[in-house]
Amino acid sequence: MRSSTNTNDNNQHYVLSRNGIQLPWNVIHEKYKDTISNNKNNSNSSLDASTLLQLLPRGAYTTCRTIKNGSYIYQFDYHMDRLVVSSRSILENIIVSGREKEEKEEDVSKVVELDRELIPCSTQQKLEYIRSTIDEFRTRNNVNSEGRDFRITLLSTWEKKKDDDTKCQGGEEEERLQSSNLNSFQSVLYCHVGYLPQSSSNSTIPTTQSSSSIGEEQKKKHIQVLIHGHGRQNALAKDSKWVLDRKQLITPNGYEEIILLNDNNELLEGTQTNFYVVTNTSTVITANEGILFGSVRDSVLRVCDLHDMQVELRPPTLEDLRYASGVFITSTSRLVMPVHEVVLGDLQSSSLDTDDDDQGKEEEERLPTSYHYPNCATTENLRKWVLEDVETHSTSIYN
Repeated sequence: MRSSTNTNDNNQHYVLSRNGIQLPWNVIHEKYKDTISNNKNNSNSSLDASTLLQLLPRGAYTTCRTIKNGSYIYQFDYHMDRLVVSSRSILENIIVSGREKEEKEEDVSKVVELDRELIPCSTQQKLEYIRSTIDEFRTRNNVNSEGRDFRITLLSTWEKKKDDDTKCQGGEEEERLQSSNLNSFQSVLYCHVGYLPQSSSNSTIPTTQSSSSIGEEQKKKHIQVLIHGHGRQNALAKDSKWVLDRKQLITPNGYEEIILLNDNNELLEGTQTNFYVVTNTSTVITANEGILFGSVRDSVLRVCDLHDMQVELRPPTLEDLRYASGVFITSTSRLVMPVHEVVLGDLQSSSLDTDDDDQGKEEEERLPTSYHYPNCATTENLRKWVLEDVETHSTSIYN
């Protein structure tokens, strides 16, 4: 990888590149010094992916993971396809917002014409950027081939071409993209590599012999989620703007995740996860609208089909929680994680909002604050099947 050397950058926990060129922390610090609130005087600070997404201009992002000690990327093609779709959706949203109908139609046609310029580079080019950024991370942190796996965050955004020296930050770049000649912008791909959190129960993909031990560890840990807040505005696009929006939904200590509701008080997804309910007949219920389709969700649906397990693609309800035999969440780092307790939170409050005081009191008396779920055999089977699916749906980084 081409890099700009800084002796203070050694032993960092993260490496960031822009179109394959490694960026030292002091470059990011200088460019966004007015935005960064912490570590203002420390040019050797680490930059986690969440902070990166808040600092850089709005764009489409995706987070994927490696397996087999950083040599394969799980669901690589799925993530790349989603990055392109999300980029196009966000680009259209930025350009056409606030325009008249006729102008909007003209602008959308411009977006289609400019796909090659403003939509991310080829899949092969992305893989090369990822590979070089991982190699730089290995070198900087002395990671050998038997080291840990990595979490990779890609951000596809738009910046003025080199002939325009004006510096822009997130919101400013969006405004200029909305009003400027689109030909003066170019697609830029940032790649952020860090360790996959070891706190994840699936931080490494186990062998068949060791997968049962991970299941036992999950059973020992009491995993709680809280129902609170409403879903994202544009669920079909993985928009970095959501990273800022979800800051309003800080997960309280002790909870693994917050589960979001739609306007009908049905359960959609978590802030970083997909959400599922398992019925007493082993049917899996998960929302199919108003959510971001995660890569692990894709695996769950695939293994359900492979093993003839029934799936209902609709948002789970309070009634579903009441009679469920299990609940679980999925994400890139967690894969399949069983949930042992769902705290009703906003769902409990809304169920008591009634014009009939007597009915409200009766509901309050019989509605618990949370539902508890013992270890669910169906969830455990899904966890094992998804682990197998991970092995067969991963792309080699180095071949």
